[in-house]
Amino acid sequence: MKKNLKALVVLALAFAMVFTMAGCGGGSEGGSEGGGEASEGGKVLNIWCWNDEFQSRFNEFYPEVEEVAKDNSTTTLKDGTTVKWTINPNEGNNYQDKLDEALLKQADAAADDKIDIFLVEADYALKYVDADVTMDVKELGLTDDDMAQQYQYTKDIVTDSNGAQKGTTWQATPGLFAYRRSIAKDVLGTDDPEQVQEALSDWAKFDEVAAKASEKGYKMLSGYDDAYRTFSNNVAAPWVDGDTVKVDENIVKWIDQTKDYTDKGYNNKTSLWDENWAADQGPAGKVFGFFYSTWGINFTLLGNSLETPVDQGGKDVAVAHVDDGHALPEAALHDLGLGKGAQQGGAGRVAHGTARGLPEGGKPRHLGRGAGGEPGQGRGIRLEQPGEAGHAGLAVAAPAVVAVI
Repeated sequence: MKKNLKALVVLALAFAMVFTMAGCGGGSEGGSEGGGEASEGGKVLNIWCWNDEFQSRFNEFYPEVEEVAKDNSTTTLKDGTTVKWTINPNEGNNYQDKLDEALLKQADAAADDKIDIFLVEADYALKYVDADVTMDVKELGLTDDDMAQQYQYTKDIVTDSNGAQKGTTWQATPGLFAYRRSIAKDVLGTDDPEQVQEALSDWAKFDEVAAKASEKGYKMLSGYDDAYRTFSNNVAAPWVDGDTVKVDENIVKWIDQTKDYTDKGYNNKTSLWDENWAADQGPAGKVFGFFYSTWGINFTLLGNSLETPVDQGGKDVAVAHVDDGHALPEAALHDLGLGKGAQQGGAGRVAHGTARGLPEGGKPRHLGRGAGGEPGQGRGIRLEQPGEAGHAGLAVAAPAVVAVI
């Protein structure tokens, strides 16, 4: 039988700002013309991704999984359908280039070779949303009720000019500012999330802390583009209006801040994702904090913060599976803002669903939203946990939720 797309896209709504999009039988690259009807027939469901995040959640939590190949290249479902995974890393636009090339051949591809579902990121989602290579998820049977708990802005990102929603996502990933507790205590006299939040609650205060940090021999930010998203995600209008390119006031503010911080030595002159930026998050780092995403905590920051980074062979115990029942060491719990009591009753253990340095018993309260590009106005997330919890790993509001490291 042909792939049960509704069930799988519903799963994507629960698990995969990563979006899953259903492909059509015909198609073309990007926003070009060329569409086609959804493919019919075949016993292979082809899913394209750039890493194994969605694949691992699918294999572990989708109830219809019967068997996973030893090399993880395919997943067999209970109804006999084979799910074939095509994973092409993002580096150098590799994922999009290969996806576009395959979509150009979609119309002539055999039923078992057609792309059925592919993942995209918010940054380039519109490229595929406004193209005929994707279809309205409601054509697959999804209803408004199915997506009622999805944040509206995540729906808008994948809605085309005709009002058709072309994808779904489980994520809503507010920005955050991760700060080093020891440096905060040295500069501000406290590492308490709420007090640090107050000290960083607008850009004027942020600049004041940067000056204090500099006096103590620290950098406020690592590089030129660390704060970019905090400004760019609060622009008021598109870059292009007809034939005119417009530079939003928030972009100008980011340029001014970056030049000021560079001239005054408040940053380390690194670039986002480069090795020096990553090293600044290590044990010897002298940077007060980093603007991050929620997913960046476990996928990037935890690995970079080790004495031997994960990409150099270090073991990221904070995101390791603990099927053997091992708990995190006390030192790791402290670095993550978790007290000794977090280990009691498994709360300090890291399981598949809680591999973010957060206790299983943690409960969020006070989720607030910032405004106007400020780094964290309003109250935010605070995790209440069992035992001698101390302060939680996450605190304060979007767009700059503060994380303790």
